[in-house]
Amino acid sequence: MKYICLAYHDKQGLETKSDTERNGVIDECFAYSDVLRRNGHLVGGEPKNLRREHNVVSQEEWIAARKELLKKEKESTRLRDQLSAERRKLPWVKVAKNYVFDAPGGKVTLADLFGGSSQLVIYHFMFGPDWQEACPSCSFVSDHIDGALAHLAARDVTMVMVSRAPLARHNWW
Repeated sequence: MKYICLAYHDKQGLETKSDTERNGVIDECFAYSDVLRRNGHLVGGEPKNLRREHNVVSQEEWIAARKELLKKEKESTRLRDQLSAERRKLPWVKVAKNYVFDAPGGKVTLADLFGGSSQLVIYHFMFGPDWQEACPSCSFVSDHIDGALAHLAARDVTMVMVSRAPLARHNWW
């Protein structure tokens, strides 16, 4: 089961507490969310500063601030596009090692994983040999990747997932 934690507080009641008491309440909330996160039960959460109010402005002020932020977002996009282009221009390295993987049909080589395509995407599905369960985010991706596979295949791309866990541990999916 997954949880989203919502915390409400009585601002007036919190302000009547001492700093030590107030910090104790806040620390208790964060400690509980840490327990949920460690156990893989937290869908999302964002610590908020309970000691400060959010700035409220007129629509004109918001539009001006938004336009300034938009300039930064556009510059960030241009820089990301430039970095992506530079990454694509990096030289390639010949893979000399003979990688062999366990697959449902037996052993396969790295070359076999291409499955006749000219391109291969390998997703590292984080699931260690001694783990009780796989990474929750990787499991989510695995549950929802099917729709993208046809689009990848149409572009001559094969996608495979690999992990360090023994193949028998994956059969229950």
